[in-house]
Amino acid sequence: MHPIDDEILDTAADWFVKTSSAEFEDWDRFAAWIAQDERHREAYAAVGEATRLATVGMATAPSPQASMRNRAVTNRRVRPFRFTQGLRPVRMVAGGAALAATVAGIAWISSMRGMSEIDARTAPDPIVIASAPGERREIRLSDGSSITLAGASRVRLETPRSAVVESGRAVFSIVHDAPHPFSVRANGHRLVDAGTRFEVALQGDRVQVSVAEGVVLVNPAQGGPRLLPGNKVEMVGTLVSPVTPTPAAQIGNWALASIDYRAAPLGRVASDLSIALGVDYRVEQPLASARFTGVIAPASLRGRPQDVAALLRVRVVRSGDHWQMVRR
Repeated sequence: MHPIDDEILDTAADWFVKTSSAEFEDWDRFAAWIAQDERHREAYAAVGEATRLATVGMATAPSPQASMRNRAVTNRRVRPFRFTQGLRPVRMVAGGAALAATVAGIAWISSMRGMSEIDARTAPDPIVIASAPGERREIRLSDGSSITLAGASRVRLETPRSAVVESGRAVFSIVHDAPHPFSVRANGHRLVDAGTRFEVALQGDRVQVSVAEGVVLVNPAQGGPRLLPGNKVEMVGTLVSPVTPTPAAQIGNWALASIDYRAAPLGRVASDLSIALGVDYRVEQPLASARFTGVIAPASLRGRPQDVAALLRVRVVRSGDHWQMVRR
């Protein structure tokens, strides 16, 4: 973290107030200020965090200056954001509580937690990686590849270039090595990558594979399909469905520390947050056409499922074993 003086913090606070308004339009100047100095990014993130802390039960929230002095704000990435409902801009905040709840979702991004590095070459036995319900866990392999697990998932690394998805959901970001392709098995099916980012979801005997980048070969020994970016296939038992299209940019969104949406349907946002947080969000039918534009840091919503209400301009109500998003 770089030393940050009060003048930079004051400017960051001013920008924070301005960018929290739905009427704000000066994104180019804001982006230029952020890019001018790494301290600007850190100060802007600290202001957001100080505001967040004021809304989660603290009797006295620290000032942005105190937050910078007393808390390490590192590896943060701040991006401009706006919110739209359909095609019409709507006000993001309606008072301090709504502002703070919005800040908790989009104004700052936490340092990576649960990150560890594994060198499977030196491990005497297969390595089992598991995540708790609602936990997002990322494992970085020694060759630069990474595996990100959703909550309640389990992956077994058998060799430096092979893994088995035993349960749940995982995103694989694999460094290409032509002589030693990376392979993944799930419910008896074999997937072989060619320098790829892809997602594997296993539920019961159903396997879903979606490719964001590169190429994945499905059951190559049996002449299975070749998946390109934006391709998805499902397998139930030994049956393999036809390849279907899916938006490549949305594959594995839940695995990102921050999710950047551009006019995304609320159903897609709810699905991503459900996977990332281990919370069952559902959207009532009248909201199906509502759109969201902005950046969400799922980790900042963990343990507070209702905080998403102010962010998405909806009401979130408990309904049995799930949370229902309904119109205000």
